[in-house]
Amino acid sequence: MLHSAYILLILPVFIPATYAASQNGQPCKAHPDTPAWPSKVQWASLNSSVSGQLLALLPPAAVCDSSLSVFSNASCAFVASQWTISDFHAKDPLSVDQPNWQNDACLPKPGVHCDLQQFPRYVINATKPTHVKAGVDFARTHKVRLVVRGTGHDYLGRSTAPDSLSIWTHNLRGLQWESHFVANGCLAASTPAINVAAGHRMFEIYDAAAAHGSMIIGGEDPDVGLGGYLTGGGHSPISGAYGLAADNVLEFEVVTPAGDIKTINACQNRDLFFAFRGVSASIRPYCALHH
Repeated sequence: MLHSAYILLILPVFIPATYAASQNGQPCKAHPDTPAWPSKVQWASLNSSVSGQLLALLPPAAVCDSSLSVFSNASCAFVASQWTISDFHAKDPLSVDQPNWQNDACLPKPGVHCDLQQFPRYVINATKPTHVKAGVDFARTHKVRLVVRGTGHDYLGRSTAPDSLSIWTHNLRGLQWESHFVANGCLAASTPAINVAAGHRMFEIYDAAAAHGSMIIGGEDPDVGLGGYLTGGGHSPISGAYGLAADNVLEFEVVTPAGDIKTINACQNRDLFFAFRGVSASIRPYCALHH
């Protein structure tokens, strides 16, 4: 039996930015080593606001760069052995499945020189919606490029950017079956649904639905994260019969570019709900999910 999915999605949405000059000739985003870049005190303040979850990291293949203190032949060999395994990238805050979007700047091979400027400078390991909001607010206030990353599967490269602040949703957890769900503010009849946080991947959601004799519309790859999947429309092998995954969403919880946490559905914030269910690759989202 197929049931629609209830998705509570803490999801900052923004249009991809570049380092191109704005109309007044100034860079549109702050860049490290320039006066516009936030100070160490400001980064420390952000770290405090996210419960110490602001990370400054090296990419996993940095262990292959002999010029770095983390260099290790044994560690490099291990990273190389895992490089084609999607689960390895999903569990790393910086790594992505398609490293060409990072200009192949740090690959696990002997003699590599890692260009660390091709990666986010800081990562928020978001474990609650307020961490997402803090990251969105900080990036907006200080004009820092913002990316949001779930599993790093994005074939369009939207989950990574050089010299950026990244919000990593992998540890936003929470999955609950609801037998009689009604969207907030709606008077509609109840329906079975799943409430899922953004850090879950499809195989976890499939298992939860199967435990209740149900299924959801999902992708063929069980390792894909729900946030990017839904906000890309959510094509499925069963879409011919049941539509896209985005068509079956009952409710989202989102973080807007203004830093507001909103519940959106067919009965409230209907314009945003319509937009989210008709998303395309020109819109950048992701962040806490409930399904």
